[in-house]
Amino acid sequence: MDTPLSPEDERDILCILEGIDDPDVRRVEEKRARAHFQRGANAGSLSRSIFREELEKATALGVPNPANLAQTQTAHRINIITLEARTARALRASKSDILKFANKAAKKVERASKTTNKSNRRWLQADRDFLAAIGSAEKRGDPVPGSLVGAQIQSANPGYRLPHWDKTTLPLKVLACSIESAKAGAHTINLRLSDDVERAAREAPRGLARYMQARIKVALKAAFADDVPDFWFVIERDNATRCHLHGAVVLPRLGTEAMIDAALRKAGGPWALKIFQQKGLPLSKPLGWADYVVKTVNLTKIDFDGGLFASSAGIARTARLNWDDTRRALQES
Repeated sequence: MDTPLSPEDERDILCILEGIDDPDVRRVEEKRARAHFQRGANAGSLSRSIFREELEKATALGVPNPANLAQTQTAHRINIITLEARTARALRASKSDILKFANKAAKKVERASKTTNKSNRRWLQADRDFLAAIGSAEKRGDPVPGSLVGAQIQSANPGYRLPHWDKTTLPLKVLACSIESAKAGAHTINLRLSDDVERAAREAPRGLARYMQARIKVALKAAFADDVPDFWFVIERDNATRCHLHGAVVLPRLGTEAMIDAALRKAGGPWALKIFQQKGLPLSKPLGWADYVVKTVNLTKIDFDGGLFASSAGIARTARLNWDDTRRALQES
């Protein structure tokens, strides 16, 4: 979540745009100016948060001049964050190439496996292609189902049909949960984990997904008592040693979004700037959100053992019971 721009920043943006009459040029320049000032605002907010944290530590230790030490430590930590961000940007392009390779390799393996035992449905990649097609169509505002979407799906996987529930793979289970949670009204999960929580989750015998499912359930129960909302999520890889979660929490009632964010942050562990750890949004496009959530599944499962998906019993049951209706509604006729 971006830090709001100050009145001074807004005035500077207006000064930059002054005299630009062409609406297209003005729109481009405003976007560029806002991005510039937004980076500064976000960096300033993070710096203040880290300084307060370091000042509290230095004061507790009884350091003679805690403000000076806090300032030095803040500069050091900001420098590390900057270097990490530059490294992440450099790796982003290579990650995209690796993901394409992982997707192609997974599809080849899947197609080969179908010929060995035709009674077993091994269609995770085809289901992911289907989800990508309908998710993109929803974002564009195209009808789903529709002739263009159907043609795209059949071109990628001739003869593709949505299966019965017991043959669904991870992408379709995510799709079903996303649709059902959006019907009820939901708040998205975009949760980053602290070092200690992620380490414990990776070492947990039941696996990372089940460990985080339990932590989220406990945190939501502490916030909502007996009215614990349903939720689901998928693990997504940041790199070989880090991950985050995407998913959704069903709103138990209107106006509880901030409570949900706070509970999720508690489940995720300590974080320097909490608003950047978890900030959900209304789940308004369930097809597109499901597609986004599973976009790196082939890459993620290379680095993470065990399951990547978890859901509460209630949303899983609703998704299963309504799947036949969902399947008929989405299947191209």
